Amino acid sequence: MTMTLWRSRYPRNVYPSSRLRSLLLLSITTFLTACQSYIRSTESSQNGQFCIVVRSYPMLIAMPGQGSDAPGEVNLYDMTGQKLESASLEMVQLFEGATWATNQVMVDLGLNVETWQLPQEQENQPDSREPSDACTRFELEKSS
Repeated sequence: MTMTLWRSRYPRNVYPSSRLRSLLLLSITTFLTACQSYIRSTESSQNGQFCIVVRSYPMLIAMPGQGSDAPGEVNLYDMTGQKLESASLEMVQLFEGATWATNQVMVDLGLNVETWQLPQEQENQPDSREPSDACTRFELEKSS
């Protein structure tokens, strides 16, 4: 009497080999890494309390000369790194800078201008763990 413990309905060669699985996993990882945004530029407020960060998303397919046509986003951060405001950009090259005032910032997105209200100024507390400028942490990320 022979007893079959387990028998697959599919032939053995239907399942991908471990090499094929590794190659597939490596391809997916590379694709996801290539799709991450990167910091294109930063702009700090006069008092250093706030920072505008422009991030660009890579274009997987682009013709020569279209590199700056990549989509992106503009974010406003405070000194703690908390995102306060955000706006999307169809093309990163449309961002034309920010105009800072005491209680607001006007962000020129090319086709329109967004006005973001700034929270009240935070008191500068001498804490060695906090950066002296809101853009410092993003400049470090940009250079790495």
